[in-house]
Amino acid sequence: MLLRVTPLAISFSSSVDVPAASVAPRVAPWPRCAPTRAIAAPALSSDAVASGEAGTDRRWIDTCCRDWSRCIAQTMSERVSDKLVFEATEIERGIVDMLPTLASPRRWSAFNAVRHLNRAWRLLESDKTVAVFYGITAEEEAATAVLQSVKHWHYPGAEKIKPRNHVHKNAVVPFFDGLTRVLETLQDPPELRFWLQAGKPSEPFVLEIELPHPVEGMAWYRPQPPLHIQHRRSRDGGQNYIVEDFSRGIGKVMQEQNAKTVGDYLRERANLRNLLLYASQDGYPDYQGDAPERLRQFKRNVFALLRMFLLIDPYSEHQSLVAQAVAGFASVISNLSGTFEFD
Repeated sequence: MLLRVTPLAISFSSSVDVPAASVAPRVAPWPRCAPTRAIAAPALSSDAVASGEAGTDRRWIDTCCRDWSRCIAQTMSERVSDKLVFEATEIERGIVDMLPTLASPRRWSAFNAVRHLNRAWRLLESDKTVAVFYGITAEEEAATAVLQSVKHWHYPGAEKIKPRNHVHKNAVVPFFDGLTRVLETLQDPPELRFWLQAGKPSEPFVLEIELPHPVEGMAWYRPQPPLHIQHRRSRDGGQNYIVEDFSRGIGKVMQEQNAKTVGDYLRERANLRNLLLYASQDGYPDYQGDAPERLRQFKRNVFALLRMFLLIDPYSEHQSLVAQAVAGFASVISNLSGTFEFD
């Protein structure tokens, strides 16, 4: 479940390149949901609903979203994940199938991350620049779901977080990249394993930790809730321990990215979406990197964030590891100086 950040390869071209006509691969429509009450709305195909091109009647869309769980139940013969156009593991498919059935309104940011990822893969052959753009927005939506969850449950420090702020959203992956690097420094870390409980949306994931047992030798333990564990470290060879400050991990990421400051790096990262969309004085944007590999990286990050979302959102009780992470994240964004203007 590691997240990693990698730079984008974007160049600007002043030549006119008109590609041969191409058609994005067609996929079957996702399950269509209908409004529960009579509301004037344009006639829409299920393709339009799945692609997000559902017109401008917000009331119709909101009603549709609220009733999606019922619609999923009515289409049990067909899984939502059957409409994915990218390769996915069975656990990833289980996550996709579970998201629309959750009771939390925050599920829609999480589910929309999958929709944007699916759009990215559909556009890969016809417009790789826009495909990468959708990969960015998929990652941002997954990050939004996580930030919304910690704010909803009022974790200490979450009051500083703005889930719709592009810099805050783009800080999530680098922060958790740094957090995993801190955890990698553990000596003799315990074995961990996660189980997806597809039939229990109230407890989607189970975390099991292998630890010493007085009788069995070693045994698997299940924290309840799953992230109600704490990471501490010692500075004196094990005599005393302090609660880990995860904010220090992002410094390792900055070093690897050769960034002068965290603020400069996050500003640049948040501005990538604009660089992919708008022309500059040098020409129009044209993505020059390995687009399929880039989308695979977005997919990895999106599903890592969705796992975090499912480990956090169902539980009103403050989980110790989440509280540690939120405190570190709040420290990072609080130390950002200056205003952020985008090109």
